[in-house]
Amino acid sequence: MLEKSSSAAVRSGDWLARIVPKALIVLMALCVVLGGIWTFYNVKWSAQLTRQLEAWQAAGLPMSMSDVIPQPIPATQNAAPVYLQVFHVSFDPSSQASRSSSDLAGLSRDEVERLDDYRLGRERDKNAAAVRGILERPQVADTLAALKQASEYPKAVFPIKWQLGYSVILPHLAKFRSATRLVAVQAIVLAEDNRLEEALDWCLTGRGRSRRPGAVAGRSVGRNGDARHDLWSHRRDHLRPSAAFDHHAVLAAASTGS
Repeated sequence: MLEKSSSAAVRSGDWLARIVPKALIVLMALCVVLGGIWTFYNVKWSAQLTRQLEAWQAAGLPMSMSDVIPQPIPATQNAAPVYLQVFHVSFDPSSQASRSSSDLAGLSRDEVERLDDYRLGRERDKNAAAVRGILERPQVADTLAALKQASEYPKAVFPIKWQLGYSVILPHLAKFRSATRLVAVQAIVLAEDNRLEEALDWCLTGRGRSRRPGAVAGRSVGRNGDARHDLWSHRRDHLRPSAAFDHHAVLAAASTGS
């Protein structure tokens, strides 16, 4: 009985002695193959990433948080103080103004929805009188005047607390969106009155804000953190209405421009 047990143990040991080395060889070969594949694609994709990063850097795109921070500019070129006169926001996280949910120009939620319906062509005839009344309100008229004044500046650098890193707050972005819609409604009303020159001027004042590539905090980030104020700025000398630019074209531009 003991001899049979010993014989079985020997056979089992012989089997393990034959299988284990072969399994280890196969496992090592598999690791080498997988490691080679990983190394190949790692080198390939790392090279592609390096080339892409170099291309972005050559194009002047920001590559780090420090690159995003715009350089200080003279007050005579900065539209931000004008915007802040009507935005009423604070960039201090502890300030109540930074969490303010009130809309631009003191508009109520119902008034904002009515203006938006008018802008999008929903019940425009029904809301026309109410919308005109809103635009004629002193606070709204002053806000529109400030937005047009701000659009004349070449750049806009806001007092954003960039030192907060990725915890930075941007409370003025929502105000920019509201401002775009308000300007669009102003353009539509003028176009309805067939005052096309003025309507086009308002279209250009709010043209394309928050839709341009690279738009950050109401501006575009350029080389070395330069804050190009091209979200609101326009060149009236090169964009005057032609004979083909009619009433319907102005309406379409204003309705889709925000």
